[in-house]
Amino acid sequence: MELSKNTDTTMSKQRKRNKIDVYLIHSAEEKSYANTLKERLESYDLTVVTEEDIEPGKYHVQGVSSFVQSCSKCLVVLSESSHNSAWCTLELLLALEKSHRLNTMSVVVLRVLGSTKWQFQLALEMLNTVPRIDISSFSEIENEEILSQLVCLLKDDMTMEDILPAGNIAHAQVWSQYTGFLYYVLPEIYKMIGSTKLHQANRDRFPLMMYELVPGNCNCPRIIEDIPRDENRKRITLMEEKTGKITYIHAGNTRIVDLPIYRVTDHDGTEYYCVLEIPNVLLGIQKMIQIRTPSKLQDVDVQMHMSKFYYTLAGILNHPNLPGTYHKARVITFNEDQVGFVLADEILRAVKEDLNPDKQHDTSIPRHILKDRRYDAFVFNHEKDNPAKDEVANFLKERGLTLCYESDRIGESPFNFSEQLNNSRWTILILSKSALNDPLFSHCCFMLVGEFLRTKRLGIIPVLTDAGHEDIPEAIRIVTYTTVDNKRMYLERILTTLRGEMIPYDTQSLMPAGEVAYVLAWNYAVNYLVDVMPGLGKVITETLKTLNVTPQTCREKLYLIIPKSCDCSQSLAEKDKRIEFVVTTPKTHIGHLNRVYTFDLYKFEFEGKEYFFVGQYPAPVVCLRRMYDLKVAGINELEMTSQVEKFCKEITTVLEHKMSELFTKFCEIVFYDDRKVPLAEELARRIDSP
Repeated sequence: MELSKNTDTTMSKQRKRNKIDVYLIHSAEEKSYANTLKERLESYDLTVVTEEDIEPGKYHVQGVSSFVQSCSKCLVVLSESSHNSAWCTLELLLALEKSHRLNTMSVVVLRVLGSTKWQFQLALEMLNTVPRIDISSFSEIENEEILSQLVCLLKDDMTMEDILPAGNIAHAQVWSQYTGFLYYVLPEIYKMIGSTKLHQANRDRFPLMMYELVPGNCNCPRIIEDIPRDENRKRITLMEEKTGKITYIHAGNTRIVDLPIYRVTDHDGTEYYCVLEIPNVLLGIQKMIQIRTPSKLQDVDVQMHMSKFYYTLAGILNHPNLPGTYHKARVITFNEDQVGFVLADEILRAVKEDLNPDKQHDTSIPRHILKDRRYDAFVFNHEKDNPAKDEVANFLKERGLTLCYESDRIGESPFNFSEQLNNSRWTILILSKSALNDPLFSHCCFMLVGEFLRTKRLGIIPVLTDAGHEDIPEAIRIVTYTTVDNKRMYLERILTTLRGEMIPYDTQSLMPAGEVAYVLAWNYAVNYLVDVMPGLGKVITETLKTLNVTPQTCREKLYLIIPKSCDCSQSLAEKDKRIEFVVTTPKTHIGHLNRVYTFDLYKFEFEGKEYFFVGQYPAPVVCLRRMYDLKVAGINELEMTSQVEKFCKEITTVLEHKMSELFTKFCEIVFYDDRKVPLAEELARRIDSP
């Protein structure tokens, strides 16, 4: 796109409000290049400032913060020099936080290629999807075409939803796994395992538990195996026998499920048995990358995502308010690339604990990686919050935990936390409204978070005193937080975490679910539609033939029924009394773990005419409703409605993607207000449409 120099352009409302168009962020080593770039941008009628423009005598941090908050766009020069600059990192985090707070993309990146890998580029998922221009060297600043593209980005108005709609990927995937599978299977797990010959013959070596494996590198093989590097024999073997089958209806679809049984051999030759699986939804991440879905999902940092997935899933499965699944499954996370790691040993440790009826169920997080840390926690707080810090510290010290404090850092750089973080397993971040209003404290928080993102650890426990979740900067919202309460229960939650146990879920300490629709839509496509749709036409034809019904009677199409309320009955026949279930089609696909997929055929009469159709609720819509109904997922009714509308928009985009080209015309989205329009009436209108 060509732009004319020194001409009046239509400025956005944001640019009109701000006197500064661009705050140019660069390292000291690139000062001369930055000055050249500044001059070039100013020739396009942009007001540009750098750190050199901070008023003399003004505190540097306040000057930086002022520029970030008052400019329309922050232009970050990512180069080999800037990736090691603490100041560049601080400014970048501030700009990103501003973008989330105002829902306006306030960052543009000029990336100089040929440099080393930047610490924060991959660790901070959001950075990979901000508007960016790549150049091979600084000399390309003189290239008019490149400069025009850069200016377009700097003058463009984009919301965060336009740029970063992927949202909370781990949250979406965990709840998809829970509501579509674990919610039905775990209440029946005792019966499914107990009915097998293997369990009846090996009761003392086969726990009535399910084990969910979460590989740190997202490697998801169809069959779980383990051949230690120093041994030739397999220690994990898939057995021929499976668990008993269960049948359930989910999203208007009948599902028949049995689970694989594995034998795990101990070092002394003792054979144990257990039900193992890698969550099916994790396959979606790899598939999204392989089939080249939009970069918003391709650029996910897998290691950080898997950590979030593990924490969220383990927390849900240990939630006492979900009795049907409480303590019926255990999540095992592992890093198979770690020296000396043996998966069989990790599984056996969990199996042996679960076989001991006298031992309390242990949900501990593997701590072997952090055994060499000197302190259990580093406590960081504003000086005005010392009373809260003292309450936390005294409670933990009385129980034998070792701590270090912000006050121990006298004489050190206010933004250098490397020593404390390297010596501590966790960081307790005490947050109050007054502390978060202090620019210096907020900036220190960003630097702390930045260090965790760089090392890809989830090691922060935010503790809120009088602040709410809406007061927490976006960059700090990592796992879940805990809130100070009069009963001091928050201290117990901190203690269990520091001891290596799971962060206990608490309905008052849940972050909002955030944006989950985008991930749910793409996950639904790559893990379901891509597999089952190619067989749709064949099974419809076969089914109609067995019913002696002509092919013209039923369209070769799958109707995706999306009620605005997300109220999805077990079967579509329950949604409208005029709709009648006819038959389940033959299987269309045998998926991961040999799960069989089918469709259901329905019929109804409307205004004297008989209609046949194949339809179902998309599983993500059921997921959204169940997240709301269970009251522990951090989603309210307004957010549920907003998310289902966004899901409809995104699934439309999915069906226009190249991966869907073979079946796009065989899917139709039926989004309707089910509180005003009956389903049969809506379907009749659509089926009769040309």
